[in-house]
Amino acid sequence: MLPPLLWSAAQAGAPASEAQAQAMRIATRVLHQVQPCADQVVNPGPGAERIRVTIRLHYRRDGMVAGPPVFLDHAGVDASNAAYAARIDDQLTTIFRNCPLRDMPPALYDAPGGWSDFTLRFRLPG
Repeated sequence: MLPPLLWSAAQAGAPASEAQAQAMRIATRVLHQVQPCADQVVNPGPGAERIRVTIRLHYRRDGMVAGPPVFLDHAGVDASNAAYAARIDDQLTTIFRNCPLRDMPPALYDAPGGWSDFTLRFRLPG
């Protein structure tokens, strides 16, 4: 089973390869911390695992989200699973509100590829 969280960087100010490498290291760290909450997500219904949600997250220095996720895109939504998109959004909001980040490197908070602001792609396990 694949993990429900897939990460991508939304960073500016550094060369793409440098920012991407830093974002991957941070994403791995964040993923390990948030995965236990994501593992509690229940598939809301048939076909929901085809929905891919792209969200933007902004964190405070204390590791708490600074507000609700910004939902940027929903891919894979069709007539058979459209009713589940809002439920998945609710689940994502709960995951990130209830799973603060811990022991993140303060120096990388505002750094390119850091953890203050990034984009996440989410899908339910298949």
